[in-house]
Amino acid sequence: MNAPAKNPFATRLMIAHMIAYPVAFVWATAAIVPSLATLPNEALALPAEQIANKVLWRVGAVSLVVFALAHVTALPWARARADEAKTRAGRRGYIA
Repeated sequence: MNAPAKNPFATRLMIAHMIAYPVAFVWATAAIVPSLATLPNEALALPAEQIANKVLWRVGAVSLVVFALAHVTALPWARARADEAKTRAGRRGYIA
């Protein structure tokens, strides 16, 4: 038996949180090659562990920014009233 959501804000924010994970993963995967390509030539003489560390820091920064932006951009949708969101054009397909 499914109980109705008591707090639509929390429900919508949780949906945005779940969507943020695959979005951040795709951006992190896409950021690997540019992170390697933009390393200075001097960095390529370093041991493999240090190169991997530099790339992982860059990829981690991109992931963190994208993850935060996904949450921030979802806040207006999460704060909207449930009835108001249902009547807007293009929002009728959302479940929350």
